[in-house]
Amino acid sequence: MLEQIKRQLGDNYDVADNQVLVDLVNEITYSALSFTNRTTSDDVINNAIKRCVIAKYLQRGGEGTVSTNEMGKSDSFYDPIERMQKELIMEGKRKIC
Repeated sequence: MLEQIKRQLGDNYDVADNQVLVDLVNEITYSALSFTNRTTSDDVINNAIKRCVIAKYLQRGGEGTVSTNEMGKSDSFYDPIERMQKELIMEGKRKIC
């Protein structure tokens, strides 16, 4: 999964950030497993995890920012973890214990 994320990030990925990316994958995988009542990740949730990791990585440095506006350019940010949680639950990927 880590190599796929690096490829998808392309030029946005900095090799010096490898441990940051590993930490994000671990943190977000833990969250996804918790949201879906699973003990191991599988293809069912891996795509959501990858999208969330990429979004969190690209938003680094702007934590807590909801939106910015500079010289007519506006950027809006969202919480990738919250979006992943909604996606996993709404798509029925949650195991009922």
